[in-house]
Amino acid sequence: MAIRFSPREITIIILSAVLYAVAIATTASIPTPWGVGHFRPGVVVPAFFAVVYGPWIAGLGAALGSFLGSFILTAVGTGLGPIASLVSGSPGNFVGFYLLGWVIAKYRSWRSFILGSFTAIFVGNLVAASGVMIWLTFFVPTWAPWPLDVKLAAILGLTLFWIVTMQPFVVSIVPILM
Repeated sequence: MAIRFSPREITIIILSAVLYAVAIATTASIPTPWGVGHFRPGVVVPAFFAVVYGPWIAGLGAALGSFLGSFILTAVGTGLGPIASLVSGSPGNFVGFYLLGWVIAKYRSWRSFILGSFTAIFVGNLVAASGVMIWLTFFVPTWAPWPLDVKLAAILGLTLFWIVTMQPFVVSIVPILM
């Protein structure tokens, strides 16, 4: 089954991606406890697109925006780079915001928005944190010898940090934008 997008939908995906990339670049300089990953209150952008336009537009806009944002971050000397984004941020953002868009489209309620956003942020960030750890393990020699339990703890730590720093923005700002 091929998925086809209208010119309007492609434009909305690109708009979502560009807005998200700018939001990512704006707050990326704020340090995180692990020195990897970013503080991203800009997740309100793909969350808004998930509520308004559904899963495919939100997922693709978030994945592309994360990838574009990684180019900006590389240019200013932060972030792991666009190739790392292909195994961490882009898949995590696609999964998370596709899931949020799907939950909202299916259940259309305040409760589904709260539970869906928490679930989507958790799943998306778990995917992204796992991708970050895979990247660091294979491409950053100082991370490779870390024991598996430490790597799993880092994945959990990144995931929890991102949930705590993203969920409040999503549940407080997206309804205002609506």
